[in-house]
Formats: sequence, structure tokens, C-alpha cells
Amino acid sequence: FQIEYHRCLDESPVLQRVNTQYNRCVELRESGYHALLLYDTGWISYFTRDVDYFLIIGLILLLSGIVSHESENGILPIVRTTVNGRKNTLRKKYLVAISGCTVGWCISEVLSIVFCYSNFYLPGGDASIYSIQYSFGETDFTIYQYALITMGIHWVGFVLLGVMITSASLLLKKTYVVMLTGVLL
Repeated sequence: FQIEYHRCLDESPVLQRVNTQYNRCVELRESGYHALLLYDTGWISYFTRDVDYFLIIGLILLLSGIVSHESENGILPIVRTTVNGRKNTLRKKYLVAISGCTVGWCISEVLSIVFCYSNFYLPGGDASIYSIQYSFGETDFTIYQYALITMGIHWVGFVLLGVMITSASLLLKKTYVVMLTGVLL
């Protein structure tokens, strides 16, 4: 029986992966981590997903004209010379850009989680991050904590992109040039 078991392990890549993950979990549990043997395809799919290009293109299209449209129509000098126009208008435009990026990010994250959950399932979120076969440094995070950190990094990236596009819109003053610059960013 053991000979057939080992031969089966040698021939089946799925069983090799499960056996490797099981041995890894045993070692981690002996080291004091809360590692579980779980189905990690959903989590790996979530953590290694591609960049949301549709969201980035949408941000570029929506934010490229946020200031440059006023410049092209000749309204920007008038806005800048009013008493509250220079500070309040630009501050509100940046606030709109950040809010738009946050809404887009929320939609992107919810869609990613729903996709991964409905197609693969996301079990054991309170287990150690070492429970999934993915490369990590030395950390004691749970899967949920690592997912929140990943979400935060994505949010900061989208907000920075929105601020850069809005700033380019303010400086370059032509919508199409800002769109091209946004693509190059």
C-alpha cells in the first residue's frame, strides 16, 4: 500500500502540492503559527490578480478634464482671480478626484472579492498568512489582515494616480495631453 501511495504522490502534481502544503503547515504549527491546511486558490487568485486596467482607464478619462477643460474654455483665469476661487475650487477638485478614486477602488475591490469567493471560495481568513502557498516575509499576519493591507496599498495607489492626473490637468491645460500623460503614468 505504501509503495502505491508514494508512486501516486510522485505522479500526481495535485497530490504533491497538497502533501507539500500539509508538511509546511505541520512545520509552521510546530513553530507556533496558526497555519491550516486549506483550499487557497481563491486567496492566491485575490492576492496575485492583475491591475484593474478598466478602472485606471476610467480614472484617466474622468479626471483628465477636471481642470484642463476650464483652461481650454478660458474660464480658469477668471476662477483664479475670484476671492475664493483659487483655493476652494482647486481644493474641491482634488477632493472630487480623491472621492472618485475611492469609489472606483471600492467597486474594484468588491468585484474582486465577489469573483474570488464565487469562483474559488475564500476559507480560513483568520488563519496565518503562511497557510496559503504564496511568498511572504517574516510576519504574523492573518489572511484577513494581509488582505486589508493589500486593499490599503491599492487604495493609496489609486488615490495617488488620481492626484497625479488632476495635477497634470492643472499644469498641462489640454485634455488630450493630460490623457496621454495619464496613460504614460
